[in-house]
Amino acid sequence: MQTRDPVSKALQLLTAIVEAETTDGSVRDLARTMELPASTVHRALKSLERDGFVEEDIETSRYRVGREFHRLARIATSRFPVEDLCLPYLRELTAASGETSLYASYDSRRKAIMFAAAVDGPHPLRYVVPLNSWITPVRGATGLAVLSFLPESEADAILAEAAETTESALLREAMRTIRERGVAVSHGQRITGAVAVAAPVFSGNRVIGDVAVSLPESRFSSAVEEQLVAWVKSCARQLTIVLGGERPRAEEPPQTPAEGS
Repeated sequence: MQTRDPVSKALQLLTAIVEAETTDGSVRDLARTMELPASTVHRALKSLERDGFVEEDIETSRYRVGREFHRLARIATSRFPVEDLCLPYLRELTAASGETSLYASYDSRRKAIMFAAAVDGPHPLRYVVPLNSWITPVRGATGLAVLSFLPESEADAILAEAAETTESALLREAMRTIRERGVAVSHGQRITGAVAVAAPVFSGNRVIGDVAVSLPESRFSSAVEEQLVAWVKSCARQLTIVLGGERPRAEEPPQTPAEGS
């Protein structure tokens, strides 16, 4: 990944910070990722920090994307509806997986998700998911991949209102597993005989929806699951980057943002 071009070096460094699983990184970790001397990485980070593209956590000395990065990302993405923005990524996901790919949007006022975009797979046997209808996030991979990353109070409110209150303990355990794994997998929860794999998409520090693949159970296996999980998580991560988002740390449930943040 080494380069002499300082602009390319800075962009690669910013990309490494955004794509890091922990959403930030130390100078040593970033230097190892970029195969560059730590002193070179440190100078580049300080340059990015001066312009507001990264911020240093004084207590941990780790770096994360800064406010200027978020500002520019939001300006860019505001000019394109998320549904239009995600289509090229869904096409890539379908091309890789051979299965139908979907984007589900979450509305915090309705506390519901809606399938807003889809790219059909080439197989004659596939499931058609209706678009533009609000549905509960308490069922199916596409719902649970959102529900698991909502602020705790918001998720509690949804679970309290859901008809499946008797299953709330099982749902909460499933949500913990999804947060740890970063992906949800469901079998026949919305459509009998269908399997779905979904991963959350973030804008800022809030989950706004997810991407998923849907396929008949007859084409699903443990080996297929492993590959689908990798493809779906990659697609969701790319969309999150474009939207200037940050995925919360796996070990901690998302918290309600502080007032004014």
